[in-house]
Amino acid sequence: MTQGQDQDSPVFIIGLPRSGTTLMRMMLSSHPQLAIAPETNFLNSWMRIYGHLDPTRPRDFELFWSKLTAGELFPSFGITPAGVRARIDGLGDPGFRGIFTAICQEYAARTGKARWGEKTPRHADYLDTLLQWFPAARVLYMQRDPRAVTSSILAKNWARSSRFPHVHARRWRRSMRGVLARAGQGNVMLVSYEDLVADGESVLRRICDFIGEQYHPNMLARSDAALYRLYPDDEKTLRDLPVLKPLNPASLYKWRDRLTPVQVAIIEHESEPEMSRLGYRPEARCRPLPWRLKLLWQRMLRPLEAGLKLPWKKIFTGGAATMIKRWLP
Repeated sequence: MTQGQDQDSPVFIIGLPRSGTTLMRMMLSSHPQLAIAPETNFLNSWMRIYGHLDPTRPRDFELFWSKLTAGELFPSFGITPAGVRARIDGLGDPGFRGIFTAICQEYAARTGKARWGEKTPRHADYLDTLLQWFPAARVLYMQRDPRAVTSSILAKNWARSSRFPHVHARRWRRSMRGVLARAGQGNVMLVSYEDLVADGESVLRRICDFIGEQYHPNMLARSDAALYRLYPDDEKTLRDLPVLKPLNPASLYKWRDRLTPVQVAIIEHESEPEMSRLGYRPEARCRPLPWRLKLLWQRMLRPLEAGLKLPWKKIFTGGAATMIKRWLP
């Protein structure tokens, strides 16, 4: 690709959390031409909270910019507000698209790579926006067994993540349904995490053909991938990253030891028919009554849990505050 084509055809990695998006980012970032920025959470968080602003208006731009630059995003990427601001001016687009583009391009410039991209799993919910903004983009959707995804999320115990398996299984089903409808349109590729772990080179070669780059052996080796994680990082963190270790097919089925029979039954029930459509065979060994009662109880509790896990501080100090300031003289 020429330099102009590189800028017009970014590479995006999306999918559910714990589906292999970080591994794929490390692999692509090890390519000599590709700089895949870490998670910006731009569409699913920043635009969701500040979507009432119109950054093409100077006052709204400054309100959004003050919030964006006050956080850890720029320092963690190793970039500066001044550098990103200069890029926005150069693009001539102070809107959300231009700001997002400038952040990713500035990150690519820091790494010395020609072609930019970005990895935010939750951007899977905003695929239409990504393709509207960047019609020539190439999108890699990481697909993984819903039982493995759910098991891994539950093990992480993130503060804002649900403790109910059916929530993650339903999200997996909705997300897969949406991407399957787009997968044959030429700019979205479904990448099986299981295939990637079992035969990494073959999958990476297909990906390179899809995005229009030459395969490079270092993509599989990931010998310098630690350089492209969040910046800065201490040596121990980089050394212990699981995504930098050799691919291990034995790790694909850890969920069998982590999930209870009731959890497996709930996940499989909520993931169909997409689960079977993608070749994941049901393995539940549980009588219907226990898991159905558990599912009913968790569905009743879910609205309360969802309300408690909302980022209320960010909503009020961020979105609500800028909404008020916007209308002040």
